[in-house]
Amino acid sequence: MTIYAFFCLASFFIALISGIYVLSKNPKRHLNMLFAWFVFIYSAYVLANFFEWTSPNENVALMWSKVRLVMMFFDLPALLHLILFFPEESPAIRRRPYLPVFLYIPAFIMSPISSATNFFFEGVREYPWGFYEGAPGPGLFVWALYFFVFVGYGVFYLFKLRIKASGIMLKQVNLFIAAILLPATASVATYMVPSGLGSYAIPPLTPYFISIGILLIDSAILKYQMLVIPPISRLYIPLPEESRSDKPKYKMQPGYSYAFEEKEPKRGVEMFLDAVFHGIPGIWITSSLPYKIERKYGLSRTPIVAMISERIRGEITVKPSDLGYAKSIVSHYLSRTRGHAAVLVDCFYELLVANGFKRALGFVGALRRKCVEKGASLIVTFDPEKLTRECVRELRSTLRGN
Repeated sequence: MTIYAFFCLASFFIALISGIYVLSKNPKRHLNMLFAWFVFIYSAYVLANFFEWTSPNENVALMWSKVRLVMMFFDLPALLHLILFFPEESPAIRRRPYLPVFLYIPAFIMSPISSATNFFFEGVREYPWGFYEGAPGPGLFVWALYFFVFVGYGVFYLFKLRIKASGIMLKQVNLFIAAILLPATASVATYMVPSGLGSYAIPPLTPYFISIGILLIDSAILKYQMLVIPPISRLYIPLPEESRSDKPKYKMQPGYSYAFEEKEPKRGVEMFLDAVFHGIPGIWITSSLPYKIERKYGLSRTPIVAMISERIRGEITVKPSDLGYAKSIVSHYLSRTRGHAAVLVDCFYELLVANGFKRALGFVGALRRKCVEKGASLIVTFDPEKLTRECVRELRSTLRGN
């Protein structure tokens, strides 16, 4: 067995262990399942590559070359499928849930062609390093086009996501881009171009660089909690987004409440984000969709409780009328924090509409008392133009503790 075949076997175990680890962290979350699906297919690909490079003769090598290519035909759409669900499903998929099925149609078309014909592999060639590999046939251009369409769109999508990302989310996206570009570049430089030129001078290094890419994703998983802490689990693991070294803009006092009277929740949100990016864990109560907030502000550790009637798989959603449940969620979260924490409520008017002013006011008062008890800070944003003067006065008074 050559050193190249040995590294193929090592790549197989790296991918397999990574997939099992991520899946075990949250087997019900779609994103974790997609990551495992992608690396398990890759595991089959690199295992076929191992058998190809240790084949005793050309016929066996050609058979494993075709198996390897079939696995790659499915692995590329699996990669794009994963990207389109990172960090949550893309708007296109939310509008058309059946769309991922179409990603795999080209693979089902290409695979029989690869298995039954010599269109992609017309034979095998022997490398000077002591192993056989399939010699590309006339379908090399088709394969290259297939490769660039899937990888190119995936990288384009991640760069679009990167423009809006910040904080830990930006670091996750950067590592994800590097994890794709590194093996893609290696594949082009050490396989596609030399194959097109009929060169045998460069050993194909794609499997090794894909393993490095998977290790980069593992780094994002271990260091930045990528794919590991799902929204619901953030309630049990209170963590700040970051602990930046620069001085925070706002100085929040433990046990104090802050009211921001503004048409759009801007300064209140800014104060909350200033806290969670400077070492203070926080929980956000909102009527907006959680994935929009996460993408807009780059949040990956902060639990977002959506006060909406619609249930969203994997998200923390509470009916606007169920204020007792929402209060228990906040209370549970604060009981697990150590030291200072922040609570943001940006949906007072929506709670008022669903419950009436007295119940909504009572909810805010209960949160204030819990924050005083636990040494947390409460931030409430509301539009005074939507409330009567008396309501504004009572809300202010409640937040002051009167």
